[in-house]
Amino acid sequence: MRKYSFLVLAVFLLSAPFLFAAEDDICRVHLCKMEVKQVRISYGLPSRAFFDYAEVRSESFPNCDDSVLGGCIVREITHAEKNVCEQCNTARDEWRKAENDNDKD
Repeated sequence: MRKYSFLVLAVFLLSAPFLFAAEDDICRVHLCKMEVKQVRISYGLPSRAFFDYAEVRSESFPNCDDSVLGGCIVREITHAEKNVCEQCNTARDEWRKAENDNDKD
């Protein structure tokens, strides 16, 4: 019985971050509370570079305050509300700086 209790506790502790990150206002990467902010809406067809960047963003800083895609048809709406994680913003800024430093070499 004691062995099973330990196993249940271990499974809970390992999965706890994922359980709490399921909330809409908790960053799944940094596990911190996010704030709702206004971000720009980008219209039009994204470039290939955008898709490369979006792949990195989705894994490392998914809740940064980058603009959101609005589709191909430009509308009057220019901003949207989005949950933003300040730690994601910091991670994005550090990634961009590292990428710029690599480009200079």
